[in-house]
Amino acid sequence: MQRTLLLALATSFAVAACGTTVPLANRSVDPQSGGGLASTSGSDLTGTSGPGATGLGATGSTGSTSGGGSTSGSSGTGGITGGGATAGGSSSGGSSGGTTGASVPGGARVVTPLKLGVVTTDIGAAVAALGGSSGGSRHSSDDGYKAILKAMSAEGGLAGRRIVPTYYKIDATSTSYQTDGDKACATFQEAHVEVVLSEAASTYYGFAACLAKAGIPLISSNPSDKEGLRKAPWVFGAFSPTYDRGYGAVVDKLVASGYLTPKSKIGTVRITCAEIERAYHSTVLARMKAAHLATPIEYTVSCAAGFNDAGAYSAAMQSAVLRFASAGVDRVFIIGDQETLLLSYFAEQAQSQGYHPGYALSSGSLPVTLIGASTFPAQQLPQVHGVGWHPQGDADLDPKTPAERRCAALATKGGLPPKDIVLTYAVYQDCSNIFLLEAAMKRGNGQATGPVLRATIPALGTSFASTGILGGNTLFGPNRQDGPQLASEWSYVGSCNCFHYLGKPSVMS
Repeated sequence: MQRTLLLALATSFAVAACGTTVPLANRSVDPQSGGGLASTSGSDLTGTSGPGATGLGATGSTGSTSGGGSTSGSSGTGGITGGGATAGGSSSGGSSGGTTGASVPGGARVVTPLKLGVVTTDIGAAVAALGGSSGGSRHSSDDGYKAILKAMSAEGGLAGRRIVPTYYKIDATSTSYQTDGDKACATFQEAHVEVVLSEAASTYYGFAACLAKAGIPLISSNPSDKEGLRKAPWVFGAFSPTYDRGYGAVVDKLVASGYLTPKSKIGTVRITCAEIERAYHSTVLARMKAAHLATPIEYTVSCAAGFNDAGAYSAAMQSAVLRFASAGVDRVFIIGDQETLLLSYFAEQAQSQGYHPGYALSSGSLPVTLIGASTFPAQQLPQVHGVGWHPQGDADLDPKTPAERRCAALATKGGLPPKDIVLTYAVYQDCSNIFLLEAAMKRGNGQATGPVLRATIPALGTSFASTGILGGNTLFGPNRQDGPQLASEWSYVGSCNCFHYLGKPSVMS
């Protein structure tokens, strides 16, 4: 699957932030440890049974529901107005300065229970395999979803529909992510879920395509690329930009600030998953060329099929360091869904060889987790530089926008108060998916099918305020399935041993 499945979060939040004592380069991975799929059983908010089931201010507001089953768009662009659908009626798309021509399918408001699929990950065995300890936050990755959905159920459910979730938890030490994706898809089909929320999968390994064949849309906090989303019109997200927009912003903003110049000698490390390869060749290289940057020296690592493949990353980074250092590379650009893992391996090897290049990174590196981590050499911190969109992971900031205050209140009411940066990041990630589905359902008379979401989410325009992203600012439209709008440059500041944003955020193109 994606980022969480190969331990970007496990090795950062769960390992670095929670007290690992064994350097990643010296870890011993047992392919047999924790390889099974965890399961839970029960009904409603405890999940259904089955194989493997288990500070910048927000702008805009979501649509509101009024009497008679009608929905109306409020501020922002592209809201559907005058689309009130009653029994046997229809709705017509209006606009308020953005998306036009969108329409909400007619019919009576849906009030039947919402069968909801939820994909989470179990990182416990993976952390242990990498030599980490549970430390700090002791919680399962599905606790955030369970707490938030429990609280929302007590308040009437999602858009007035009682929530009946089916959880599928994937062990991060799995030896085959393809098999896990297939099993998750089959489980959701058997449970007849209407829509899936995921913190661990989007278009990778054909997961979204499998769901689509069964008529199931997907809202995911993990990224894909622009081509991957074009081929998966029922996949949406409000937490992460596409690889094209995210890594494109890294190039654009670091060039604008002068951190990358035509004189820079750039080395790129990337993972060769299809989504990343397409974004690199179609966007990253094109923007480098447009900025008159030198053609980068490239080093690649294979797209992982399972946890065991992570074992090759440390040795690969040793080779990358040797190559870049001998070539005089002074800017290292790490590109891929395992950015934080590759960065840690690279920095350890670089430090051992007395090599101190500047780094060009994204929010995927989760920089705040590097401070004080035994897996990351402190001498490498001054060189860590990047562009990001997640305030919690970039600079340990919690702006507490209205949507984030609501999210924290729901998590607290559900029994999981976000008391530290680990939990805050986790619950905001989950809320971004849940709240996006809620906003779409309110505009679609309670419906959550693929065709309805394809009409209602693009119609949100700029009106939806997400959680866990800069300002909460999103933009959706006919050609925008990834919502986050803003990004800002950040860097390490030695005087406070912290990371700070530099200047004001700007729009990612």
